[in-house]
This record gives sequence, structure tokens and C-alpha cells, in this order.
Amino acid sequence: MKKNFAAIIIALIAVLGVFLGIFIYDKTNIRQYVENRRNKKLENDVVASVAGKNITETEARVYLAAMRSKVEGIYGGEIWDYTVDDEGTKYSELMKKSVLDKLIYVKLVCANAKEYGVELDADDRIDIQGYTDNFFAGISQETAEEYMLTEEIVKKIFEENVLAAKVYDKITLNYDVDANEDNCRQARFVIAKIDKFTVDSDGNKTYYSEEELTAVKNTALGVRQSMRTGNAYQAAKASGSLEEPRVTCGTEDLPEDVREAAFALTDGALSEVLESKDAFYIFYCEEDNDADATANAIQDKITKDRNSYFNTLYALWSESASIEIDEDKWDEID
Repeated sequence: MKKNFAAIIIALIAVLGVFLGIFIYDKTNIRQYVENRRNKKLENDVVASVAGKNITETEARVYLAAMRSKVEGIYGGEIWDYTVDDEGTKYSELMKKSVLDKLIYVKLVCANAKEYGVELDADDRIDIQGYTDNFFAGISQETAEEYMLTEEIVKKIFEENVLAAKVYDKITLNYDVDANEDNCRQARFVIAKIDKFTVDSDGNKTYYSEEELTAVKNTALGVRQSMRTGNAYQAAKASGSLEEPRVTCGTEDLPEDVREAAFALTDGALSEVLESKDAFYIFYCEEDNDADATANAIQDKITKDRNSYFNTLYALWSESASIEIDEDKWDEID
């Protein structure tokens, strides 16, 4: 029953697109910013307070249950005892800390909603009531009692996630991102890469001498000839170091020394032998602008730029935020 309950939480919050505030939090660590955390005894079932907004033991358990179900669905139940570092930290400890950080994130974003004129409107509240009704329709009374869930608690979880998403959108929607077809263009190449080094069993590189490099370049010239007169893909796969020589990529995915020449190619063109610090390259351009991949790259860059801008503001908020955690109560939650 616990897994079913957690799966419902995941499904509903995933529909909102804001599960635990992960929409930008994945690469943000609140411990980079927060200096005023302290172990403080908090009243009742409050395990933490963030800018005046409480995190209760009950809602923390809801988020933890959802996280457990999601992780076990990917890695299995044995993942929790996996040691993640030299200090002996268990994966379960790492994930629990992550949930607390993400809860702090949602609370802190919501605490700044008024400053940006963001609030829940009538349509939001209708949606939230629907999410809440659907949630309780999907669990038993026994499950609700086990987790001490009330309509007020569940509705609050949905309200805060919806509000946090609206704050993010309000702040970033009109941010002037630098994403267009020119700087996000994705091309599809067949690439032959002939390395300038060998690698031993320990992964250590040994670069060829100047004399040896002459022979390696001659090999690269031979590979280019094979790509020109035969099947470019088969020639690159047989002679290069790339396991999969067909690659769709942008300029930032290539070494700086070769990217300009590669992206100057048009459909069906074959490059000369190009040289970087570590390898010789030959590019055969199958498509100089993969429209779908370029569109995805533009969207990815928009998201990245928006996240970067929002994280800058979030860092400023957290510098002045009062964040109090009852570590004893938090440690007791399992």
C-alpha cells in the first residue's frame, strides 16, 4: 500500500511538472548558499522553518515516500545501502538530504511570491481541488490514516508546487535568452577519429612521438580516402576510435580546433584531415542542419539560460533567508 500511495503522489505532482521543485533544482545545491542553518527545537510536528514557512513531519513523509517509490522503481530496493563516498555515506542518507534541500527550495521560492506579484488564481484553485480530490479517490482510508493525511495537508502540497512553478515562470518567461538556430544548430556527421595516443590498462595516456605521429597522420589520410571512395560509415567505424561514428551534435560538442571546419561543411561534403590536440579527424556531413535536433537544442538552451538566471536570484534570496531545522526530528523520520 505504501508504494501505491507514493506512486500516486509522484504521478500527480509530475503532472504539474514541479515534483519537489526539481524543475531547476537538480544542479543546484542549497548548501552553497545557506549559512544560517542551525539545530533548533521547533514546536509540534514542525521539522524545519524556511523564511517563516513550516515544513511539517507529515508533509516531509509524503515527499520522502514519493522519492523512495521513484528511486526504487529505477534502481530497486537494494540501492539504499549502497555506499556513495569514502566517508561511508549511504545512498539513503544522500537522498534524504536531497529531499530536505528540495523542500527548502519550494518553501523559499513560495516565500518570495508576493514580491513578484504572483499568487494562485481561481483557475489554479479549481485545478488544485481536482488534484486533491483525485488523490484521495486513489488511496484507502487506512493509507490516509497511516500517513496522517488530511485534505488541508495534501492541498497545501499542491498549492506550493503550483505557486513555485508560477514564480519561476513569472521571473524567467521574458528573460532575454540567447538561443537561436545559429548558435544551436545541430548537424549529423560520420566522424573518423584517429587518436594521437595509446591508453594502458589503468587508463593512462601515452602520446606518440613526432615520428610516430607522421605515420598516424598517413593512416588518417588513408581513412579519408576510404571514406571518399567507399562507404563513409563503414570506413570510419573500421578505422577510427569512436564506437559509434554517426553523431548528431552542435559546435560545443567538438574540440575547438576542428569545430569551425566541421560546421562549414554542407550536406554530402567530406572534410580534409583535421587536427586537434588529441586526434586527427575526418568529418562526412550527412545533414548540416538536423531540424528536430536543432529545435530541441534551442529549447534546451532556453531552459538552461532561464535556470541560470533564476538560480542567481535564488542565491540572493537564500543569503538573507532564515532557515531553521530541528535535526533531531528530521533524523527520526524514516
